[in-house]
Amino acid sequence: MVGQLDIALISEFENCFQNNCLVLVGEAYKWLYENGNVTIDWDEETISANIFTFIDESEKAISYNISISDECRLYNKDILQNKKKAKAAPRIDLKLATNWIEGRKRICLYVEAKNLIENNCHKANRKSKIDAVRVRSRYIATGIDNFLSGEYPQNGLMLGYILEGTPDNIIDYINLTLVGSSRQNEQLKKVQIDVPYLENSYVSQHNDGFLLSHYFLNFSGEKQYYN
Repeated sequence: MVGQLDIALISEFENCFQNNCLVLVGEAYKWLYENGNVTIDWDEETISANIFTFIDESEKAISYNISISDECRLYNKDILQNKKKAKAAPRIDLKLATNWIEGRKRICLYVEAKNLIENNCHKANRKSKIDAVRVRSRYIATGIDNFLSGEYPQNGLMLGYILEGTPDNIIDYINLTLVGSSRQNEQLKKVQIDVPYLENSYVSQHNDGFLLSHYFLNFSGEKQYYN
């Protein structure tokens, strides 16, 4: 009974921590959406840098006892045993962490972010168009699949920065790509969560029942200010 209670308490704390992280991401998105003038010319690293800085300076993050790091190297066993070079370690965009049980336990949430577009389009000072199909395929190959392969820890989530087009159409295209690769059971499905500003929330189910959450931050289209 005690062991079950401990497991239940840990699960409840982890769920609360993840919800608090999403609150911070949602508020960072709201701020950047309203103040950042994000366009197709923005790299995903620049958007992530703004989200990192907002959360890092947030009084709410301090009250939640949540810290944030960016461009985090992920060291596996081969690297730690000097079988592979540490500089070759994969990196993930953001890592949020908190301490529990008098600072003796650390809980983390890893975030990988990708730019997304619906249609081929130009960046400033670039002659060729950005290939929308390639960008969406990259969301799967170096985002979703890195969580599935173990390159990224499974206690993580995806952020999609939509710079052009609509969330619904882009997600339909991502799902079509999965279906075309005989991965129809892994399609993204919309979910409702009680977190402000993260209305474009999805989940995908993969092998062994692994669930991956996806949150799409829409910087495209006519600006609508949040209340």
